[in-house]
Amino acid sequence: MKRDNPDVIYITGYFFTTAPLVTQLRSAGIRAPIVGSQAFDAEKFIQIAGAAVEGVYIVGGLNRDRDSPERKEYLTEFQKRAGYAGENVGASVYSAVRLMCDAITRAGALEPAKGVRLRAYLKSAVAPASYLQP
Repeated sequence: MKRDNPDVIYITGYFFTTAPLVTQLRSAGIRAPIVGSQAFDAEKFIQIAGAAVEGVYIVGGLNRDRDSPERKEYLTEFQKRAGYAGENVGASVYSAVRLMCDAITRAGALEPAKGVRLRAYLKSAVAPASYLQP
């Protein structure tokens, strides 16, 4: 990779595989900026990679500076229960579970006969998103 002299390196994966990789890249003298997936957003990533995290950019959706009661509740509870700062992947899972709970509540129950209502509520909740299909 060093011989190729990349302008940027994109890596996806969790901290337990990416932190050693980033450390190895830096130890090999590769100084290109590294862009990582939201899974890089973990305190453990920094603990494992240490100074090698300099020049690493994380693409993700957890905005810790946003003034939102839900975000504050998540980060506070996560810190209290886990003993370390909330992370991007955890926030995504938390949001998905809240979305499911809300859809189930609106549908009225988890009965097979009400499955159509549940699908309708879920579809309306994610309708603004679009996906490329083959």
